[in-house]
Amino acid sequence: MDTNSITRLKESFDLIAKTEPDSEIEFWYARDLMNGLGYGRWENFYNVIQKAVVSCENSGAEIQNHFVDVNKMVEIGSSISRPVEDIMLTRYACYLKHSRLPKIWKSSKEKWNLPIRKWSKIASFRKNLRKKIKVNLM
Repeated sequence: MDTNSITRLKESFDLIAKTEPDSEIEFWYARDLMNGLGYGRWENFYNVIQKAVVSCENSGAEIQNHFVDVNKMVEIGSSISRPVEDIMLTRYACYLKHSRLPKIWKSSKEKWNLPIRKWSKIASFRKNLRKKIKVNLM
């Protein structure tokens, strides 16, 4: 992969990056990444994510800090929406998922060996997100 392709991919990934307002944690929704990485079907991409989960577990990192299952509401027409499964992925999860693209994911200032303070922010973020999801589903 040439440098121009890597730069274009990195820019497109940075455009769809999300940040929780109360934290500095950057994340991506798996469904947003899926098409940009060349996957046309969720089932195929989900299998790749499951392999990344195994890699995360093998690395000794907490899976729940990098892969958060969520439901998003999507419009299916005529102002009707339905929930779809999605996964919030940290930069580290994205790196595990597509380690063949390391220059894209490693290019940020964020290091994989995060300080304890950062991990506690991730845990707090997950806890608050799960509360929000429960409130929205009720």
